[in-house]
Amino acid sequence: MSIQVDIKASFGKRLAAIADIDFAEAMETIGQDLASLVRLGFRLSQDPYGDAWEQLSFRKGKPLEDTGHLRQSFHADTDRNRVTVGTNVPYAAVHQYGAVIMPVNAKTLAWQVGQAWHFAKRVEIPARPMLPNESEGLPESWSESITDILLEHVSGNINAN
Repeated sequence: MSIQVDIKASFGKRLAAIADIDFAEAMETIGQDLASLVRLGFRLSQDPYGDAWEQLSFRKGKPLEDTGHLRQSFHADTDRNRVTVGTNVPYAAVHQYGAVIMPVNAKTLAWQVGQAWHFAKRVEIPARPMLPNESEGLPESWSESITDILLEHVSGNINAN
């Protein structure tokens, strides 16, 4: 027992409608959603994969939340086929990848937190990733969110035709 369906005859009009869909609106929605997911990582103090950021050593509070400037700087740029989420804050890469800071023209580094001065020959800033890394790809929750938005967009456009 079987059934045969001629997909082109049965769904040709809908398949043609998919080819004509303008994805610019969907890309804008995806961009806003991904930027929100980055900001959620700041609120939860975790990377996009759900791993907690290393705690602070020299001040109280949440990592990367001293002023909120970095968190609020993330934005999305979109076109018909692409979404880019990022920031133009120069020190973002230091926090994304981690860094070692050593004095250039002195024997020690010196910095003040509140009223206390701190001194060190080197400072290691741990990586606190805000964006997914290329080797691991998109987190599953991010991929699912993108898929849901695209399916909703395609479905809405097909049903409108």
